[in-house]
Amino acid sequence: MKMISFLILCLFTVRISAKELPCPPKIDTNQTIAKNISSWKTFQDSNDIHILKSVDFYDGNPKEMAQLAPDNADSKTDPVWTFGAKSEIWQVCRYTNTKISLTKNLGRHLKSCAVKFNKQIDPQVDSISCK
Repeated sequence: MKMISFLILCLFTVRISAKELPCPPKIDTNQTIAKNISSWKTFQDSNDIHILKSVDFYDGNPKEMAQLAPDNADSKTDPVWTFGAKSEIWQVCRYTNTKISLTKNLGRHLKSCAVKFNKQIDPQVDSISCK
């Protein structure tokens, strides 16, 4: 009985320690052309809402290009990343039909992160959970 209580307590503790790190589900952008092209006029679609399509993790600032592959990169299951003790983890949220991404420094305390996708809607991230 003590063993069962202990196991339930461990499971409950792990569940509490998981931390949700959501990306904003959508972003609104204003894009402009860098240089006008002779005899052409620019047209901007009125739908500038971009939906969250993926999440990546980096060891250090994403400008350094040290993107981490998920542990299960060759699998069709939802991706899971495990981080080294000294890694400074950055999260990058990527959106549909834009080059704009959001990034956040998550620090050095994380051990792992998992991203769950909605299998019915492509692309759509349902949740991001880290420990």
